[in-house]
Amino acid sequence: MQDCGASEDNIVYNKGFERGKLNDLIDVSPEYSNELRGLVNRLKDLMIPFQQKWYYTPKMKGSYSIKYVLPALAPDLSYNDLDIKEGGIR
Repeated sequence: MQDCGASEDNIVYNKGFERGKLNDLIDVSPEYSNELRGLVNRLKDLMIPFQQKWYYTPKMKGSYSIKYVLPALAPDLSYNDLDIKEGGIR
C-alpha cells in the first residue's frame, strides 16, 4: 500500500473489478480498511476512453478489453505474455 501513496490517484484498467478485489481485501483484513477505502476512492479507470470509444482502432477488433487494446496500441506488448493473463499469478 505504500507504493500506492496516501493521496495520489491510482490508475487501473477496469475500476469495477479492482474495486471489488480491494473490497474483498477489506473483508479479510479489516485492520487496513481505512487505507484500502482511501485507495478505492482514488481509483481512476484507464478503460473508460476505450469503452466510450473516445479512442478506437480496428486493431481492437470491436473490444475494449485490455487483451485487445494493449496489442493494438503497443504491438510489441501482449496480454498473453503477462503472468496475470489467467486472472492470477502462477
